[in-house]
Amino acid sequence: ICRAVDAVVLSGGIAKIAQNAEVDRTTIYRAFRRENGPALDTMVRVLHVLGLRLIVEIKPTLSSERPQLDMKTTARSLTAAFKSGDLDLAVEALAGTLRSQENVSELARTTILSRENLYRAFSFPRIPRFRTVLNFLNAIGLRFGIERLPSKNRAELQRLAGPRAAPNDDRSIQSRPDRPR
Repeated sequence: ICRAVDAVVLSGGIAKIAQNAEVDRTTIYRAFRRENGPALDTMVRVLHVLGLRLIVEIKPTLSSERPQLDMKTTARSLTAAFKSGDLDLAVEALAGTLRSQENVSELARTTILSRENLYRAFSFPRIPRFRTVLNFLNAIGLRFGIERLPSKNRAELQRLAGPRAAPNDDRSIQSRPDRPR
């Protein structure tokens, strides 16, 4: 996902996308090339400017330890949180999903973090790294997908931005005022 977004950002004009995403150009330039990837809020902002958003899907696997219905419910609630445009709500949904796990210690072993760091990653006011969220979703049998914003939003974004990139519309990702950008 990071490589694909990086390619689109470079072809769309990094300065324009950075300005519209309200993220420093250097941050965007470096974020998608780092091993740890961007922070979740940077990823969400850049995707929004590009007319895209994150959704959560069930990973296609042959067998699953978790009940399929439980995974569908979790995927739907996380997708709804990301679609809301409120990053705080999305992180809270991720934290709720973590708290609902039966064995967080075992889950943490399948991610890159310890149990304590996994809890810390999804606690207020922290915004986790995109890679942390990817590893967490993978460990519980889910994955990120990307979908286009509804066509009326895309048309408005393209109209405002011109041919190279699209700025935030009035449904932009909200962040806490005390959080640095």
